[in-house]
Amino acid sequence: MVNEKAKAPDTPPLTPYTGTPNSPILTPATSIRSSQAQGPTPSTSGIDLYQFASPNGLRVTILLEELVAHGYQVEYTEHDMPLDKGRHLESWFTELNPNNRLPVIVDRDVEGAPAIFESPAILLYLCKKYDLDKEFTFEEIGLEAEMISWIFLIHGGLAPSQLEATHFLRTHHRNPIPYAANRYLDETKRLFGVLESRLTGNLKVGGRPQEYLVGDKFSLADIMAFTWVRTAPYTLGVPYLAEAGFPHLERWVGRISSRDATRKALKKDVYASMSSGVGWEEKSRRLVSWLQGEPGIEKR
Repeated sequence: MVNEKAKAPDTPPLTPYTGTPNSPILTPATSIRSSQAQGPTPSTSGIDLYQFASPNGLRVTILLEELVAHGYQVEYTEHDMPLDKGRHLESWFTELNPNNRLPVIVDRDVEGAPAIFESPAILLYLCKKYDLDKEFTFEEIGLEAEMISWIFLIHGGLAPSQLEATHFLRTHHRNPIPYAANRYLDETKRLFGVLESRLTGNLKVGGRPQEYLVGDKFSLADIMAFTWVRTAPYTLGVPYLAEAGFPHLERWVGRISSRDATRKALKKDVYASMSSGVGWEEKSRRLVSWLQGEPGIEKR
């Protein structure tokens, strides 16, 4: 006789997670992980870069263009991967990155080389291969360690917080969650304050203002932070960083934006087109206007 109470309940089969329902970003138009789908034809040499012009992807394009501008023999092919097409969820891309996220590079000059994913790993690889003169890293071990510390802080702290803040602010018309929006907005502001203090020199007793995050030069630490910080009008709800209390950070963004190679890398950037439209300042302010009167969270 079967003991009905002891019988395990039926468990529905697991299905791959394809994103938030109705999300225009995560719901692809193509078949998810389709075994028939094929990726772009691999290059015969150089770097294949699979990316979308998001803050994470633009980090890699900026470094590649900076390397070229400094005379390094860098050959790369950029494969545009719009998220709404869902190609990053197809089986051929899963073989490159099991986490199905962009950007990814494959070095076709190295036989059997694995695909490299996560933007800081890509930046460090490219510098180790091409940047023999340490233009964007440091010879001195202390400065190198300092740069890597800032890279980790930005990748593990600033970028995720700013991404979540943007998500909850821009989707409030479908599902407003004031606590979540305030939580990530406040944390993003806190981390912007850390960067601001770094540039003002206030993090050290007797510190002096500095133009870049580490040492006295533009490095990977700046590239990591720059692509996210420059999109602040669509996170903080203020068109200009100085208006939000980050004047040194605004000047830092302007300093990096004026670099020829960086400007070239940003040509296809979505944010650039958004911030050049008529009335973009007002659109920026409206992002947080719905939060007025909502309780925030305790600052850390």
